[in-house]
Amino acid sequence: MIGLKFLLHKKCFSSLWVQAANWELYKKQRPADAVLYENVKKADTQKAATDTTSYTHQQVEKAKLLAKIKKAKGIQALAQAEDEYLVMLMKQFGATMEE
Repeated sequence: MIGLKFLLHKKCFSSLWVQAANWELYKKQRPADAVLYENVKKADTQKAATDTTSYTHQQVEKAKLLAKIKKAKGIQALAQAEDEYLVMLMKQFGATMEE
């Protein structure tokens, strides 16, 4: 009978020790979780800011490219108009491109 009481006492002590260890772990884990949460929030904010900056830069570069394309098309249209004008002048004077 003494052996059974000893085992029950030992089991109860073991259970209390586990509960105490869990409590200590919980007390240490809570601040660590809070720090992790804050760091994740900061990282998310930085990522959003970086994404916004990157998108803005991309849009600016896209606008520059479209402006260059528009300018190139304008130059192309001007060159075509000058070509047609020169051909018309040459026809009026009886000249051809082969001469």
